[in-house]
Amino acid sequence: MTLRGLRTLDLRIEKHSHSAAIIAKNLLNHNKVKKVIHPSLENYDYKNQFLSNITDEAKRRNLSTGMISFTLKADLDQTSNFLKRLK
Repeated sequence: MTLRGLRTLDLRIEKHSHSAAIIAKNLLNHNKVKKVIHPSLENYDYKNQFLSNITDEAKRRNLSTGMISFTLKADLDQTSNFLKRLK
């Protein structure tokens, strides 16, 4: 089972990275999102630092990370309601 997982790990990481980039770009256009943080975005504050820490292979394949951070245009109650609705 572990060997099968290792064989497909590269493909899963690539899909994970590209999906996160698409989601991050879509969040930028959402009217209830204040800020999006993801290395694939041009406005990422630490883009140069990120690029200096990834491999040439990752750069060639345009890989970043699957993690996205974002800030809502919302008060505490609205944010709490948003979090309760996450699945």
